[in-house]
Amino acid sequence: MNNEQFEGAIMAHLNKIETNLIAKAAEYATEGDRLHNLNRGAAITGDCREKVLFGFALKHLISIMDIIDNINDKNKIPTQDMIDEKLGDMGTYIAILYASIQERIDNQ
Repeated sequence: MNNEQFEGAIMAHLNKIETNLIAKAAEYATEGDRLHNLNRGAAITGDCREKVLFGFALKHLISIMDIIDNINDKNKIPTQDMIDEKLGDMGTYIAILYASIQERIDNQ
């Protein structure tokens, strides 16, 4: 993969994450709280919202591990749709985790 291909792949991936974050806001945020589901999950579990987020992300992490195992062990290449979904969702979770921790830093 040359530099141009690499940069194109990264930009396409980041654009998909951005699009997903914007599209899902209406579904997961309420009354202007973009971290509503995480805050509600934290209230239910007694854990911090970052731990709740990790629980949400864990199923995608397992799927990503399965994709990697399939590539390594069976030379089975995933579909574009599969990596867009699984890696895109994981990127989305990382972005949300960043925002959640950033809010804590800002509120210190």
